[in-house]
Amino acid sequence: MSGVGLGAVYAAAFAYIQVLAAPGRLPAAVATFAACSGAASVLFTFSGGMLAGVDWRFAFMLVPLLSALSIPAVLALLPAVPPSVTERRDIWGQLALASGMVVFLYGVSQLASSLTSPLTWGAMLLGLALLGAFVWSQTRVAHPFFPVALFRRPLFLAALCAGFVFNAGGAVAFLQLSNLWQYVLGLAPSSVAIWQLPVSVTSIVGAIVLGRLMTRGMTAQRSLLLGALLTAAGFTLAFFVRDATTPLAFVPAGILVALGLTAAALPYGTLVLGEAPAEFYGPPSPARARRSGSSSTRSAPRSRPSWSPR
Repeated sequence: MSGVGLGAVYAAAFAYIQVLAAPGRLPAAVATFAACSGAASVLFTFSGGMLAGVDWRFAFMLVPLLSALSIPAVLALLPAVPPSVTERRDIWGQLALASGMVVFLYGVSQLASSLTSPLTWGAMLLGLALLGAFVWSQTRVAHPFFPVALFRRPLFLAALCAGFVFNAGGAVAFLQLSNLWQYVLGLAPSSVAIWQLPVSVTSIVGAIVLGRLMTRGMTAQRSLLLGALLTAAGFTLAFFVRDATTPLAFVPAGILVALGLTAAALPYGTLVLGEAPAEFYGPPSPARARRSGSSSTRSAPRSRPSWSPR
């Protein structure tokens, strides 16, 4: 239940970047979003680690508390965004996508137990078949759930590459380092939270600096290349750490990975938002246009006209 709720919150928060960004300032807005998310992660990871050090159940109270506080803030601060699509979306396509991902990832998880088990490969093949059915359905219905034609666009494929670097790298770096420090080195959760601070602070600073560079003309391709190189360098450095008795040995590698993931995250966000079709992206309310002092209702990538409600 928490995963569903937090997934919905993140998706809505990411969509609001395009709504609230000033014209021509999308990279800076994505960087601000990343920096604020990083700052919140620092604060609440540290708080959660401290609470877990007292009793692990206490850490689970943090998200409900923050959710209760965020509801009035959302209602008071964010403009209302009318839906851009009123037609009923393809329910069967959504079910095929969700079930295909779950079944395929279940099969992948079984690879840790057996590389030859019929359950492993059967689940993976069934998941791929369901994902194929999802793609086929999106080309046959009047109101598709997802515009699969995006996969023909080079920029969207570049965004997927950036997203792979960001998500896979983040999972490997932060989750595995936490597990290593806690279960191999025997650190308490509060100590793990403290040792994560250099990596988290690096992400925040990197997001601010790189966002300004992209706003001033650094291309998404260059940022993605920089991110891939720094991430690879960080993992290579971590590979050569042997017989470490303190997390300090992993901090330089963690800082490189944090910079690399941040450099990949910014073009990931800007490319996805820039490629979003009008039909699948909600317009902002007139309140946003009044605040910005402009008649434009949306920042317009590639000089496209402002999008209006459908």
